[in-house]
Amino acid sequence: MINSKNIYYVYPSIFPLKWCEEVIQLGTSRKTFDATIGTTEGPKVRKEVRATSVCFLDEKSIYRPAHRVLDKANEDAKWGFQYNFTERTQFTVYNTGHFYDWHQDSWDSAYTSEG
Repeated sequence: MINSKNIYYVYPSIFPLKWCEEVIQLGTSRKTFDATIGTTEGPKVRKEVRATSVCFLDEKSIYRPAHRVLDKANEDAKWGFQYNFTERTQFTVYNTGHFYDWHQDSWDSAYTSEG
């Protein structure tokens, strides 16, 4: 269960610029598709809620540094998540007019509403 006192955690400038540039280069070189949102009926494109394009990255050169930061934030924020895998990295493209309404990715119980 997430510690509701720390619903997010920030480390300014924790990733090296070279790593960020590699992620951007990989993401912008891939074909993107309309982003979906999670619903009780499964993933759906709902442009009134989320108008963005995405692709997914699974290079180990991205995961290793990201997992180090994930583990650090999990400890520092006292979230207490236990995991043994992560999903592929979602690379999101926001062009002019694109948006994603406020939403929460983690809950203290199973999803009960859309978004």
